[in-house]
This record gives sequence, C-alpha cells and structure tokens, in this order.
Amino acid sequence: MDDTDMFTTGILLAAGNGSRMNTDKLLIPFGDSTVFTSALQPLLESKLISEVVVVVNPSFDLALDDPKCTVVVNHGYQEGMASSLRVGLMAATAGAEAYVIALGDMPRINRAVVDHCVSMFQASEKRILVPTFNAQHGHPVVFDRKCKRDLMKLTGDVGARRIIKENPDLVHFLPVDDDGVLYDVDTPADLAR
Repeated sequence: MDDTDMFTTGILLAAGNGSRMNTDKLLIPFGDSTVFTSALQPLLESKLISEVVVVVNPSFDLALDDPKCTVVVNHGYQEGMASSLRVGLMAATAGAEAYVIALGDMPRINRAVVDHCVSMFQASEKRILVPTFNAQHGHPVVFDRKCKRDLMKLTGDVGARRIIKENPDLVHFLPVDDDGVLYDVDTPADLAR
C-alpha cells in the first residue's frame, strides 16, 4: 500500500444531537471558529484526502461551500453513529480506496495528525489504522475499502469499535504525541478543559 495517489475519502460524522450539551455543540465557539469547523478544516486542508463527506442531521443549518466537500443528511441519525457511518460510506465515491473516519465533536485534531495517519496507513500492510495517545485509542481512524462491507453492517451508537476490537491483527496502532486525538466535546466540562 505505498501508492501516494490513493483515493481517500474523509468522512466527518456530525449528525449527533448534542443532548448532553443542551444545545447544538457543533456550533459552539472554539478558538477562532466553532467546534464543527475546527473538526472539518484538517480534512479539507489535507492533500492526502481526495474528498470529504460530512454527515449531518436534518436540523443542521450551515452552508458549506468547498468543492472538496459534500454534505449528506442522515434522517435516521437517532439510531446512532453506525447509521451516520453507513450514510457517509454510501455517499463516498464508489472507487474510494480508503476512508478516514473523523468526528464532528473533536475540534483539536489538526492537519499534521490527519496527514500522518493517512501516510502511515498507506505505508502499512494493515487494513485499519488507529492513532493512540498514552495507549488510548483515538481518531481519526483509517479503514481500507476491504472493510466497507463490515462497516456497513454496524448498528447502534458504538461506531467501528467492534471491528477494531474483533480484528486486532488487521490494525496498525499508531502512537502519536498529540492528545487532540482523544479530545471530544460531549459536555460543558469537556469544553472547559
């Protein structure tokens, strides 16, 4: 897997309803931007990501004007993260060779981490790459297209954790020195951190 021209789709899962924040957490100010924009920008900026699919819920009201970006609505978002993942995979270009799965409530992931994950995945013989910080699994997670069928079968709100847990031999766990791969915004306390 050393093809640097690999067609890679970034999928940003941003359809959650932010129930623990009592507001749309994605639009909360974060730095000079919002939580959502901070999570999206590194995917758009990465030269190693060919396209970005953003999965939102029906109430999401924000226009995105970037030729690299497609916004799709998950009308079944209440089912959980797995439904958003399926919607994102279905919207991806059919010939995509890899998928970079990122979360809309993780605003501290930066382009350097995204690029590092994608380039190390391309150099790896594994089908899945998971960044880790202090041995904790983080995001974004990169999946080979051979994982698509299994990803499409997922249900509930656990994302792809089950596939990673059940197939450790397929996973390249990549230590990174940036705790942004673990930082998500679920509660006001998370934001205060």
